[in-house]
Amino acid sequence: MFLNLSLRTALRTALWTSLWTSLRTSLRTTALSLCLTGFTLTGLFAPTAGRAAEAVLTSPGASEDLASQLQAASSVLAARAETDVQELLAAALSDYRTLVQVLYNAGHFSPQVTIQLDGVEAAHIQPLNQPRRIDKIQIIVTPGPSFRFSRAEITPWPAASAVEIPTGFSAGKPANTAVLSAAGAAGLQAWQNAGHPKVRMAQQDISANHRANTLDARLRLAPGPRLKFGTLRPANSSTVRPEALQRIAGFPTDEIYHPNLLAKSAARLRRTGAFSSVTLRVDDQATFDDRLDFAFEVEDLPPRRLTFGAELSSTDGL
Repeated sequence: MFLNLSLRTALRTALWTSLWTSLRTSLRTTALSLCLTGFTLTGLFAPTAGRAAEAVLTSPGASEDLASQLQAASSVLAARAETDVQELLAAALSDYRTLVQVLYNAGHFSPQVTIQLDGVEAAHIQPLNQPRRIDKIQIIVTPGPSFRFSRAEITPWPAASAVEIPTGFSAGKPANTAVLSAAGAAGLQAWQNAGHPKVRMAQQDISANHRANTLDARLRLAPGPRLKFGTLRPANSSTVRPEALQRIAGFPTDEIYHPNLLAKSAARLRRTGAFSSVTLRVDDQATFDDRLDFAFEVEDLPPRRLTFGAELSSTDGL
């Protein structure tokens, strides 16, 4: 009995060892086969590329000019005749923001943008579960009503400034992001001209009332201190001596800051014709005595050479 049990145990062990060795060899062979053919297998499950998809954009209620702007801004419509699925999906997703921005620029702050790829909203398609192909892309843009400013304020504003607030930035006027940007830029320019180079936009309170189709906009500026020009120093080496560069620039040290004076110094350096580029950089912080230093960086042009030649020819000799 003991021998029979031992024999059965030995046979069972040998059988399992044989099966395990065979299975392990088979698994290694299969793994090697998968590694060698992995590229082909991956291609079978990846989204296909290269079919021309029909793309249509409609904008009911939009003016002819706005419709043209939407058509020109769409990445989907600008795609090549044959673009793979991944690129088309990326273009569709980017079009949501792009088309809404076009509408905001035109004063439509309650738009609706629908982008469907073969009837499925692009925003609902999972990146890891993309369709194999796309035959039709339909973009529907509903602009919605035009908005007007219910309030338009930008404060503070420098006294006796030659820069004026844009006329479109006032209550009752059509509201759009272009007017908002222009008002902000005008405020920054006005304070810079008044000697405040570190002015910044401190706060923007903008809210839309979709029931009344109005926009409430309040912009607040932080002028910063009034500063004078400090010193101008070289930021890199040049074949022209630093003393000569500073003399040419005519930097307005100790004068109240004004962007036009800074531009004149840069223009003088460029007019020498000795540099391929001239850059003036402002320091991050003003000095303790309210002066603002600058550094200039120039890139020298290759040295110029003048060559002369002479030739003498005679049939009679010398």
